[in-house]
Amino acid sequence: MKKYIVIGLLIALFVVGPGLVGAQTSQQDRTTLIGRLQSLIQLLQQQLAISQGQTSPTPPVPVPTPTPPSPQETVGFLGVSVMGRAQPFLRDPLGRGNGILPRTMEAVQETPEVDMGISAMSSGFGIKNPLAGVYQVYNTNCLKGERLNFTISFFGKDNRQEEDVSWICSSPDPVVAGWVTYGKDIQFSFNLNPLLPKPIQPIYTVQPPMNVRSASLGSVQSPQTQISWSAPGANIGGYKVYARRDDYPKFDLLLETSKTNITTPHPWLHYFDSSNTSTDFMKLWHYAVTSVDSLGQESPVIYTVSNHSPLIARFDAYPKCGPAPLIVRFTDRSAGNPTSWSWDFDLTDNNRDSTEQNPVHVFTREGSYTVDLTVGGLQGTDTNYNISAIEVNNKGTCSINTNATFPAYSKVSLAKATMSSMRVETELGTSSHLRVTLL
Repeated sequence: MKKYIVIGLLIALFVVGPGLVGAQTSQQDRTTLIGRLQSLIQLLQQQLAISQGQTSPTPPVPVPTPTPPSPQETVGFLGVSVMGRAQPFLRDPLGRGNGILPRTMEAVQETPEVDMGISAMSSGFGIKNPLAGVYQVYNTNCLKGERLNFTISFFGKDNRQEEDVSWICSSPDPVVAGWVTYGKDIQFSFNLNPLLPKPIQPIYTVQPPMNVRSASLGSVQSPQTQISWSAPGANIGGYKVYARRDDYPKFDLLLETSKTNITTPHPWLHYFDSSNTSTDFMKLWHYAVTSVDSLGQESPVIYTVSNHSPLIARFDAYPKCGPAPLIVRFTDRSAGNPTSWSWDFDLTDNNRDSTEQNPVHVFTREGSYTVDLTVGGLQGTDTNYNISAIEVNNKGTCSINTNATFPAYSKVSLAKATMSSMRVETELGTSSHLRVTLL
């Protein structure tokens, strides 16, 4: 009996086995064949047990054939747009393509729900109730040195997100058509999962550098520009640094390096004068850094920096009015990477009150106080006076004058207030004055 069972197993392998290793057999067909083989082996084992008097025959348990999951339709709107000379192509999770086919340059639209518009300098796709899953984005024939800016947006019922990513069109072996030099094709993917707080997850073959910064290096008289960044992780073969002069539209490759910091040939500009056309070295420059893997594939660009950061003193305060003793927290909002701070909370006493970046000061007497902040750095110093910035008043009425010192995004929230007069002006060249009666 055992001999016939062994012969049965060999026959089963002879019949089913070729399907398991066939080059043209799909994964689903292989799964089906494996299920049938398992059922046959189980049946033969039961026959062996019966012949040995161990058990009674039972019907074989069927093995279910798994089916691959299909993308689910979501409620919302997906938008993919690109600024720059672009011929984009978008492939949805079902493999349907839309846009300009790479290389053939043929326009197709295989996703019925997609609205697309393609022009010389901007293009976009919009999909209502898109499928969840992985989308692929391609772009061909961009101009070498041009920066393409992609924006991926999703607006759902309970969440929304907008993701920006840029690429520098570059190629070690560019394709030249007449006077036009085309750059390397751009390709990346993103996963759409509306169940997550952030439904868009970009997928990059090569991760971009992080924390890209520019700073002055050397003496104040002859400052150099240093660019630094953090490595994004393993499997990075090196980096490419691109530079673009402010009055020129395209980036050029400045250098390639394996380090995470470089010194550019352009000096740091403490004071930038756009009318200075004497030499290229006194111009404003912009820099972009990409990661490169061992195959030469590049990452997108997340940060761009320049060789100039003006020093501008700015600050905010809260609360700006109230009864004595009034405890006020000051927050530095200065631009230009200052390295020192000097505060004067009462100009009448001729004393500097704090050198902290974000100090807290207690105003013990009633009155209107003018506050000034002086910041210093490699660019020099800058001072900002805020006239009547703080008002201490025990009568229940405050006159708040924010002038141009406080950022435009500052907010004053009053639960109950009666406005007797109001002159609204902004940080961009004006001031604000409100007279309120506290109830």
